[in-house]
Amino acid sequence: MKTIITAFMISVFAISLSQADTIIIGMENLDYYPYYSNSNGNKTGAAVELFEKFSNNYEHKIKLKALPVARLLPTFLSKNVEYKFPANPNWAKNAKEGVNLVYSEPVFQFTDGVLVKSNNQGKGINKLGVVRGFTAWDYLDKIKSGEIKVTEGSNLESMVKMLDQNRIDGLYCNINVANYIVKKVLGNNDSIIFDKSLPHTTSNYHLASHGNGKVIEDFNAFLIKEDTYIEQLKSQYGIFE
Repeated sequence: MKTIITAFMISVFAISLSQADTIIIGMENLDYYPYYSNSNGNKTGAAVELFEKFSNNYEHKIKLKALPVARLLPTFLSKNVEYKFPANPNWAKNAKEGVNLVYSEPVFQFTDGVLVKSNNQGKGINKLGVVRGFTAWDYLDKIKSGEIKVTEGSNLESMVKMLDQNRIDGLYCNINVANYIVKKVLGNNDSIIFDKSLPHTTSNYHLASHGNGKVIEDFNAFLIKEDTYIEQLKSQYGIFE
């Protein structure tokens, strides 16, 4: 009897420990390949593979939860999900004021900029396309002044089509993602390009947590230990920095 009770207690403890260590990471329900995609409910991309390897190395049970872009930040800040990727300390500072967040070391470097029709390169923009829930940080002043008008769309594919049809002058997004989407929608052509003459930002994607420093510490150690693997992963997925 004592043996049965002991075995039962060990089993309960193991289950509780497993449940306590489940990490739910909120991500955007968006085709944001090569970083991540939730197409047809199948999560793929460099970030997905990276978190799977982290889970296997550190025995953290990781669940990726896809949420609409506009809902992800409020859901994260209300602690309905404890982790968020991608995250950046400079994003939505006003919304995060007074919230204790911990950020990992950089995971992927990125550049957010504006795609234009190649024959409009260097001519500036008046109508800027932005995916609903995203913020064109480099253009906030001109948007507030009315110099630039914003058109929102539900996804990048529809917005690439809008740009191709001249319904917007430019599309603000991650350049690696844009190159993938343009090829997917329009095939191999150079009619839409990144206009480096327009304002753009280069920064990093991080994993953010509500104060759980231990998991972030483990993740940072993983990033250092698996540096060679991560470089191979970026090459495999065409993530250029």
